[in-house]
Parts: sequence; C-alpha cells; structure tokens
Amino acid sequence: MKSLMRMQSPNYSKKKRLSDKFLIIHYTGATEPEGSVAWFLEKKAKVSAHFIIARDGRAWQFNETDSWLWHAGRSEWNEFSNLNGHSIGIELCCVQGLAFTDEQYKICAELLYYLRMHLSLPVHYVLGHDQVSPGRKVDPGPLFNWTLFYQYWIDECLCNDKPVPSFDQFGTLPPQKVGKAVVPKIARRPEIAPPRGDVPPDHSWFTHLLEKLHLA
Repeated sequence: MKSLMRMQSPNYSKKKRLSDKFLIIHYTGATEPEGSVAWFLEKKAKVSAHFIIARDGRAWQFNETDSWLWHAGRSEWNEFSNLNGHSIGIELCCVQGLAFTDEQYKICAELLYYLRMHLSLPVHYVLGHDQVSPGRKVDPGPLFNWTLFYQYWIDECLCNDKPVPSFDQFGTLPPQKVGKAVVPKIARRPEIAPPRGDVPPDHSWFTHLLEKLHLA
C-alpha cells in the first residue's frame, strides 16, 4: 500500500455534508499530480476533491472524508441534486483519450473498500462526473473500465481475506476518525456482466453489485 499524503484545502463548505451516498470519479485533466495538488490548496481555485490518485498509485487526501468539498458542481442523480453535499470525490490523474493505469484502478478500489469497511461510510452509488453532470462534464469518460474497477474491488478486497487497508497517513491533518470495521464474508466472486443490459437505469453499477452481494 502506498502512503496517503493528507492535506488541508481551503475550498470547502463549513456546513455538514448531508449524506455519504455517492462516490464520484473524475479525472484531473493532467497526467502529473503536482499541479492538481497545488491547485486544490489555492483558495482562488474554488475547487477541491477528497482524493487525488496519481498514475503510479500515489494518493493525496484533502480534508476529512465527511467534509463538503467542491468537486461535482451542478449535478443530480435520481432525487438528489447538488451532489457535493452527498458525495466523496476521487480525481484520477489522466487526460481525455488516455487510458487509466492498473495502479489507479487498484488504489481506487482499495479506497472504496476503506471508506465502506473501515470508516463505515454508507456509499451506495459509484458514478462518473459525466453521469451526474451530463452534457457539462465528460470525465472519467468511456476509457474508464468500470468492469475492471469492480473486479479489483471484489477480487482484491472482498474475496481475498484482505485486511481493511489502513493507508499509512502523514501530513497536516489530525488522525482520521474511524468507525467500526465490518468485513463481509464473500464465498465466491459473483459474475460481473459488462456495464450494460440488466441494470435498472436509476441504479449505478456499485448499487447493483451491493444488492448481488447482499451488502446493500
């Protein structure tokens, strides 16, 4: 596990986030992380996300996971709108037309496992920015392999007797508050269909898998 550098962005709302239902995946529009990290630390940027994952798997966390950060903008899903108030944002270092790396898929899957199992955050929807802001945003786009991402989440995390990742943390924030870890017992990996066909249009793939694994 690579270390997680924790930093404090000035770009957040002081009010308490309304829920933890969504994980929204973005790309930064750059292949290197340093510019995006620096931009999130600038007050004039008026933008932030909870995590940045570099192409080699290095990761940065901004503020606490329950902070109301500014990554989704105008957005909606089902009856929810302004998803900044309901979501955790992950930015992957990538540009349009470039494939994401295996390290990014792995760390992204481990972060999801960490958020649900270690911090006990009830994330039920994992969506792309382009799904919650259609016509306005295009990331992570068609090159993000959702099936591969979920295979890592199930094979590497749920079905491998893997301990919940602790993420060696260092930086400017106090130690992360944690909830009670609940690690499910998955007897075998369920089949993952390609991302089309049998999922109701008002569900995300993650919601579908939670139901299939009886974790919803």
